[in-house]
Amino acid sequence: MEYVKARLVRALLAHFEQDDRRVEHALRVMAWTEEILKSETADRDIALAAALLHDVGIKEAEARHGTSSARLQEKYGPDIARELLQHIDFPSDKTDAVCAIVGRHHTRRGVDSPEFRILWDADLLVNTADAGNIDRKKMAARVDSLFTTDRGRELAKKLFRE
Repeated sequence: MEYVKARLVRALLAHFEQDDRRVEHALRVMAWTEEILKSETADRDIALAAALLHDVGIKEAEARHGTSSARLQEKYGPDIARELLQHIDFPSDKTDAVCAIVGRHHTRRGVDSPEFRILWDADLLVNTADAGNIDRKKMAARVDSLFTTDRGRELAKKLFRE
């Protein structure tokens, strides 16, 4: 997967061009995904590809509609993800799973798979940490209901404890 991961990162950089913030977000989500994968059973290739590509629909949504709304990211993301995965010769039997996750990554019960749940938690860890003025006590109290994997809950509890 390391070779595929490197090719995906290059494809992501080319896709987002000068949008370093979006690339940085994807890399941080990938890092949390790798951490969660240490304790969760899932297809590593699918989980890491979904982590890197989950937000690729943003660019098209902004170009067409001037917004990066969740619904539009989910609408445009799968076709872009498929194109990027085909370009790097990602296994076709795994491409459909990645695209399904990309197309529902803002929908909590979007795809019933361990790879989806891992992405959900990794993205939530990054987005919540980036939110700034969060009430750590309230967040700590909501961890069990927000996170979907045991490892994600464990990491969130450490991240949000006072």
